Amino acid sequence: AVPNQGRPEGESVPAQRVPEEASNVDVIDGKIWAKEMDRTLVFLPFFPSDNAGFGGDPVQTAEVLKMADEGLEVVLGFPLSKFWSQVVNDSNLQTFIDTFLRYRRRAFDPRELLRGDGTAGDEAALRLEEKVLQILIRMSSPNGFGSDVENGDRLSPAAHATLVYDRWLFDVPKLMDICAIYSAVDMQLAKKVVGNVFRAQPSYYEDLNQALPFVQSALEQCSDSLLQLGAAAGGGGALDRDAAIDAALYLGDCSLTLVAMLRVHEEAAAPMLKSGIHLTAAASYERFAAATRKGQALAPPDVISEGLNRHVRGSLLELCKAILQTSLIRPLQLG
Repeated sequence: AVPNQGRPEGESVPAQRVPEEASNVDVIDGKIWAKEMDRTLVFLPFFPSDNAGFGGDPVQTAEVLKMADEGLEVVLGFPLSKFWSQVVNDSNLQTFIDTFLRYRRRAFDPRELLRGDGTAGDEAALRLEEKVLQILIRMSSPNGFGSDVENGDRLSPAAHATLVYDRWLFDVPKLMDICAIYSAVDMQLAKKVVGNVFRAQPSYYEDLNQALPFVQSALEQCSDSLLQLGAAAGGGGALDRDAAIDAALYLGDCSLTLVAMLRVHEEAAAPMLKSGIHLTAAASYERFAAATRKGQALAPPDVISEGLNRHVRGSLLELCKAILQTSLIRPLQLG
């Protein structure tokens, strides 16, 4: 839902060694750990069409999900040191996780956009969803699943903090995607993953501060474009229906992604309040309402359906409410 901000997209960040007093220093060196990587595993990118109800080829989707399921099962069974070797050095695994988090269906996606009920044939993706969550849990802590169950060399906290940040194993967009997907799957485990990451590497808070203005800009641009599209159509111009629907969907998706992040990690409320994104959401609500008002070219149900209209308005209002509730009202209630 948000651009990858805070650190330049695609920047190659060399691995950095931790202070000599930290244990297992050499685990940061990807060249050493690459020797442990299993190069027989195959991971393909996950695309929106791989979700049930999104119009993909069932045969191709089944193959993608099958390979990912089998591969993740193997990776989860690795000793901790080999697990880190695979996660750090297997670019195809990283791409799969990135695309799965980006494109996996959210619980709040408008159901009217799905073909069919959106659940038939989704069993494989649901199993994969659980395994990706297990991978994320293990990645989020230097002790993996915990010292009582793990075997193999462990990372020191300092080495783990450097590894996940400098190798881009987590970033703000991924953390938001994790919240958007897994807050509806297992809230406690979602909180565990995101909480572990922020505690391990507080630099992500600064990345969040830098990302939020870009989110605000995107909300403003989408709501402005709806006004412009409606005005152009009202003046006799051609109406770009797909662009209007895409802009409306983005407003809803972005808003509910931020709401999910607040529910998973309440500490994100302070940066959001400081950024003023609740004010941006309120202004976007007003622009969206104006663009879809009765008599306007985008008025339901011809372009923006009644269901999508309610979805977008409710999402923007929910974001305003969640920020104020979490950052201002709840602290007062707790005394």
